[in-house]
Amino acid sequence: MDEKGFYQRTNHFQKYHHISSRLVLGSLDTVSNPFISIAIPTYRRIDTLKEAIDSVLTQTPVNLPYEILVVDDEPIPGNATERLIRSYDNPLILYYRHAENLGMFSNWNRCIELSRGKWVAFLHDDDLLKPYYLEKACYFLTEKLDKNAVYLHCQYDIMLDFDNRIYLKHASPDGLIKEKLKACLRDKLTEIKKTDAIIKGQSPVAPPSCGTLIRRDAALEIGGFDESYWPSADGHLSCFMLDRYKVYSTNIPMGDYRLAINTSFRPDVLAEMVRVDYYFRQYLHDSNLLSRIFGKFFQTEFLVQSIDEKIDFAALADKIETVENLDFTGGYKRNPLKLFMLKLIQKIHYRYRNLCTLLWG
Repeated sequence: MDEKGFYQRTNHFQKYHHISSRLVLGSLDTVSNPFISIAIPTYRRIDTLKEAIDSVLTQTPVNLPYEILVVDDEPIPGNATERLIRSYDNPLILYYRHAENLGMFSNWNRCIELSRGKWVAFLHDDDLLKPYYLEKACYFLTEKLDKNAVYLHCQYDIMLDFDNRIYLKHASPDGLIKEKLKACLRDKLTEIKKTDAIIKGQSPVAPPSCGTLIRRDAALEIGGFDESYWPSADGHLSCFMLDRYKVYSTNIPMGDYRLAINTSFRPDVLAEMVRVDYYFRQYLHDSNLLSRIFGKFFQTEFLVQSIDEKIDFAALADKIETVENLDFTGGYKRNPLKLFMLKLIQKIHYRYRNLCTLLWG
């Protein structure tokens, strides 16, 4: 991971250009000029996929046209996913299947290529959209969003349990917001800047699901997701966006993000997340002299935060046993005073940003 490569435009669509994707079900004539393409990349998850699709089909009606794409990474004809889509008998659902397996991030890239809308809304096959998602998304995109923006991160509630639907309210990228402030920010958008990433020490927006919207032309221009940054290719893309474009976030949860079967709890994935976060910070903090001093002074504290975040993340879904040996640096020593200082700086920054949203969002 060299700095030049981190911010270099590379066409990641070209890598699998020779692999075709066939429209198996649905008709492109049903919606001729969609404004939003709701893209659901999937692979062998028919139970949760059905819930994801149902959450799209039960949206509050909107005037702007949209399409639904289910992009299947299992190349076997007549598989369980195809049978599920056939059961809907709904021409609005466009079901694509690849000739060969592409892998997760390449499948996301193919979703971008296959979409026809100005905006691509990602929905993972184990997540859900809120019933008001489309209504709010159309309002934000047409009435509130800066015309030069290319990325609208959608907040979400965390769904901890598959069966019992236990939720953890999480309507802010920086943690829980008091209810009164939530109400004030509900119809406002927060601009996310590179400064936010520098102070947070990583991408300030979460994985692109639950309806997160990416302008298709910008995604094509930068070359899509770079799978060499696995498992954080989505974080790399958002950092890339922050470096060159305008990025915003909702302050209202637009979907439900499921933790119960999340593959991110695998020990190798968590450990690699910590390692990739570490390298991301090197590039983020190398932006200018002040950020280099800031990053160097709090280098260990950022690592502590990254590891603690993964531990808390695993603990939410009772997967705490998967988070051993996350420190790849060979050992670090906590400095409670410096950690307190970093958290205080971050807290002040987030409150200032919320104030700016209240005044101008």
